[in-house]
Amino acid sequence: MRRSGSRRDEQPRSGIRPGAPCRALVEQWLMERSEGVYRRICVGQGTLLPWGIAQIEASYQQFLALFSGMSVEKMIEPGAVGKWSLKDLLAHIAVHEERMLEWLRARLRGEQPAAPQPYALPAPLIDEINEQIYQEHAATPLAEVLERFSEVHRRVQDWLASASEADLFDPLRYRLDGGEPLWAAVAANTCDHYAEHGADLQAWLKRGMDQV
Repeated sequence: MRRSGSRRDEQPRSGIRPGAPCRALVEQWLMERSEGVYRRICVGQGTLLPWGIAQIEASYQQFLALFSGMSVEKMIEPGAVGKWSLKDLLAHIAVHEERMLEWLRARLRGEQPAAPQPYALPAPLIDEINEQIYQEHAATPLAEVLERFSEVHRRVQDWLASASEADLFDPLRYRLDGGEPLWAAVAANTCDHYAEHGADLQAWLKRGMDQV
């Protein structure tokens, strides 16, 4: 993610920060943090995790539709998001999802992950991680990037389907550094990330049409 108002030639950012699909619930919960309120709103309801999985899948399919049928030449053309091509963007999203999944698995095993949490990262660290991802995958063939993008999404959804709703949504069990439930990191690296960069792709495609 990047900060709002940034120029197209600036370094793209993935701040892994709150987005629309989870923000309202998270903000409500953080204002009403008592255990009784949490138990009533969240735990044992069995509806939030299926809702979240559906949100991720819907956002993923909407994102895919933006480049369905796009030519290989267009997908590797620089400038889709800052200096990135669409191929670079897909690698970026996939790596952030992998980082999120590895971090959450470690956290739920009771470990303290060595990597920083995949959410609300400081801007300099965001820039460093994103540039590293770009440099590491700039020469990766498009077919490999597409395969990884699809495979990582499937792994995330499969893991969520077997996860505990309480572990992800109840910060009295597990929480991020700011007190948010773990779900905030899931949404920021999946549905919110697709929506953010989907808007970038729409703007890029519109610029292309305007220049015709």
